[in-house]
Amino acid sequence: MLPAYESARLQSSKEPDSAGGPDPDRAGDEDWPTLVVQAGYSESYNYLFRDMARWFVLSNHDVKIVLLVHWNRQTREITLERWEEEERSSPAREGVNVRILKCQQTIIITRHRCRGEPFGNMYMEAVAGGDIVLKFSSLFLREPRGRPESDIVVTEGD
Repeated sequence: MLPAYESARLQSSKEPDSAGGPDPDRAGDEDWPTLVVQAGYSESYNYLFRDMARWFVLSNHDVKIVLLVHWNRQTREITLERWEEEERSSPAREGVNVRILKCQQTIIITRHRCRGEPFGNMYMEAVAGGDIVLKFSSLFLREPRGRPESDIVVTEGD
């Protein structure tokens, strides 16, 4: 189970919208969650993106996955992005690896008003982008030990 983290902070005044981590917790008083949800309605996408990127750096890369959730008021779409770091060799410095942020998955949820009788006041949501997959090893910092441990999959139908 992923316990909630109420005290994980990005800065002295910044806390995640939601976060969780391995059970048992990592050793130390300043444990960082492995999963952070950074969501916003009033914040711009650029503001959310900047906060998302900071989670990886300020946690010293202890945060493994950030789900960035942005609601666009004009299009009435919710965009969910799954961000993770990838390690690559530096093109500028031989033998040096760098971490880069990579959007591993984008899901778009749209809401449409149903037309005609008897659906005049009803809405239907459409999900595009596939199932959300959270790697077990990224969340719990170890490989699964057989059933029932596995990646967490949230299907489009969920």
